[in-house]
Amino acid sequence: MIGESAPDISVIIPTHNRRHLLEKTLKNLEKQEIGCPFEVLVVDDGSTDGTRDVVNRLAGKVSYPLIYLHQDKGGPASARNMGIGHAGGRLITFTDDDCMPEPKWLGEISEAFRDPAVWAVSGPVWSEIPPGVFVHSLLSYSITVSAVDHFMTSNFSVRRDVAIKIGLFDTRFRDPWFEDYDFAYRIRARGGTIAIVPGARVHHPVQYQPFLRYLRKTRFSRYSGLMQLKYPGRGFGREIRGNLKHAGKIMLILILAAILPVPWTTPGTRLAILWVAAAFLAARRLQPLLRQLGEYKFSVRKRDQAAYILFSWMEGPLRGLYTLLGLWLFTLDEGKRLLTRSGRESMIRLIRGLS
Repeated sequence: MIGESAPDISVIIPTHNRRHLLEKTLKNLEKQEIGCPFEVLVVDDGSTDGTRDVVNRLAGKVSYPLIYLHQDKGGPASARNMGIGHAGGRLITFTDDDCMPEPKWLGEISEAFRDPAVWAVSGPVWSEIPPGVFVHSLLSYSITVSAVDHFMTSNFSVRRDVAIKIGLFDTRFRDPWFEDYDFAYRIRARGGTIAIVPGARVHHPVQYQPFLRYLRKTRFSRYSGLMQLKYPGRGFGREIRGNLKHAGKIMLILILAAILPVPWTTPGTRLAILWVAAAFLAARRLQPLLRQLGEYKFSVRKRDQAAYILFSWMEGPLRGLYTLLGLWLFTLDEGKRLLTRSGRESMIRLIRGLS
């Protein structure tokens, strides 16, 4: 069995209530073609679906050391930090519980770290879009990572001492949204190099997502507020302004529909006119995004497509409101620091970034 000696690489997989997907990922990792020992740490983020049983059952069957860790639900950032704290490898590699790394994945990563100047490594994450599937994505970059100042934690590796040096993941990100950007920005701020390795590929199978589940994820936009607080010059202010501008248009339509005296309209007719107008605005906003059918992850079965089209106008206002909420809550969270001189200067930079 690989792993009788101390591991060179520790693979960390946070998970929450996805035991069936996790089992496939763990079995797939047996295909790794690498000469050095590695271990896999599964960090159970408060699952209630029997994840522990799945991992314990596989621990005696797979060809690598498989370690189970558990925490009360705190989000993937907190789970990854727990994994780093228990990892035995000098290199830390992250993937997700629904991903399928290719056989040469760890070997390519290990080779890249032979360069002492490399602090972190990332590689492509790719998906096969089934025929006839409508893909709805609001991500701003392709699944093939090409930038060197951010990454996706479904395919990312870092030296363990670097992760500790920069302060691990920020646990204020309690959902999978921007915690990876934040981690990468801090590496770059320290002068570290993030190498892009084309051969370190991870397959991310498409996961069908019902519309209401997707709409609930608009609450993640509150982390745009946290990113604006932390990085005023990184362009998050433009995203915030865009969401608020769109929300303002929708609210104007709602107000006009409520107050304009139109004698020949019934309440039902007025509601229908309102809905069509709001859907038109949403369609104009989403049109350039929907052209990018090869992007990452969010897909819709045919039976759900109508819901996306009819209700997608809600997304902009919700994102705008959640972003404002995030700015408010995270600013309160930083209240003590904001009383200091550096805190006041940070708030001034924030306001300028939004103007």
